[in-house]
Amino acid sequence: MEVSPNKQVKSSTIEFERQALADSAGGASGAFPCPRITSPMVSSQGVNPYVVVPSVHVPKRRKIARLSRQWEWMKRSGGYIDLMPYYFAAPEDEDTLRYSLEHCQHTWLNECKGDVRRWRGIGCGRRAVCPVCGSYVQTVLANEAVVSMLAAQDGVEIGEGVQLNCHGFKLVLTIAKNVSGSLDALLLTDERAWRSEIDKLFKLAYKFVERWFGKGAGGVFGLQYTGESAPADAHYHLHGYIFPAVRQSGTWRALPRWFDEARLKSMRESWVSMVNKEFNRNDEDGNINCGYLSTRGKLNHNLHYLYRHPLADLWSGWKGVEDSEILYAYARGSKRLRLGPQEMAVLASRLKAIPEHFKRIRWFGVFSDGQRGKTMTSFGLEPVEVNGEDDMAKAKWERTGEMARFVRYVPEGVVLRKVLRDENSEVSRDQVEDRDGWPVFRERLGAEFIVHDSGIDYRPSGITIGKRKRWRRPGAR
Repeated sequence: MEVSPNKQVKSSTIEFERQALADSAGGASGAFPCPRITSPMVSSQGVNPYVVVPSVHVPKRRKIARLSRQWEWMKRSGGYIDLMPYYFAAPEDEDTLRYSLEHCQHTWLNECKGDVRRWRGIGCGRRAVCPVCGSYVQTVLANEAVVSMLAAQDGVEIGEGVQLNCHGFKLVLTIAKNVSGSLDALLLTDERAWRSEIDKLFKLAYKFVERWFGKGAGGVFGLQYTGESAPADAHYHLHGYIFPAVRQSGTWRALPRWFDEARLKSMRESWVSMVNKEFNRNDEDGNINCGYLSTRGKLNHNLHYLYRHPLADLWSGWKGVEDSEILYAYARGSKRLRLGPQEMAVLASRLKAIPEHFKRIRWFGVFSDGQRGKTMTSFGLEPVEVNGEDDMAKAKWERTGEMARFVRYVPEGVVLRKVLRDENSEVSRDQVEDRDGWPVFRERLGAEFIVHDSGIDYRPSGITIGKRKRWRRPGAR
């Protein structure tokens, strides 16, 4: 039976990535090109005390709260920390990464603002593989993008007197799978060439936007490496946000929000033709998804999806490890599949090969790095340099010095045990014997107590996001 060219490219690319991973590991993964996935250990009682079984009612929580609570299950019963260090760390660093992940949000600090108090867990900072810390960083950046775009829209409507027809456009540009496979293979062999090809893809997207939305358009594109239905397979595509107005000859003009079917068909054909010409292909695969954003909520959702972590699909669909395979669910849990050692080896090799300072999310047009300042100041906005972990200083939260250790989550909130201190404010410790009879000192903890959701900040503390610039109206906080 004849095999289609697409399947040949896909299978050869995956095989190439497996071999490249084995070669780069220097044989550390054993004689096999793909390391194994081991099932997690379970307690002798068969019950993990860290797993929360909801009782009568569980209140609806924010995404970061749900993720933090799921993360504790992933660590203790989901097999995550037993598996991920094997794929994402060098052999000599596996224990260090496993320790960091295991102790993420294990220590909680008490904070106050006036008479209001809250507890907040310390994150591990391993944003490349930690679901909580990685998602938190991307969420902060997405929030800032949403605020800046809404402020710019207010500037167009209030400052320029232009009535906008929507809050922008969602634009997804896909490419043929064999092109994705070729790019993925190039990533493991020639980083410079891979960067050049990705730059071409971004520039092609900018050109497409200019052709169909007009000169003076602007927005942001984020490169996604995979798709939800197959989180290990290469499926490069650009997820974009297009600002709802264009600036031409110094004047802003609102974009119409509706694209009829004939125009959408022409846009699809145009994109496929542009990709074929740029990458010397003759494919019919490739598609676009374009639609207007009618509400601020849809704008918020689109930008958060654009900014999401490369492992976001794997994290949200992680259902545990069974028979040396990862149980994975997608399409809101309605569909399931298993990810074996080969798929995990391909996924890990891809993400580890991506250059450290590679810009996966890029603003363009009137909001590009060279034009954003001029555009935003024309709306009367001012820049604010930010170089901290989050908004703790801005909100004037202060640490009280009280510290506690995580015990478990319960439907009402979190159970903690306070770290006790002596009269000199030093941590109290008791001398005990370890398994070999040697004396060791163990910190003294108080009784368990429950902190309800109203007194919890689920965001991980101590995560450095880096220097960046926010835009605000003069005098605004």
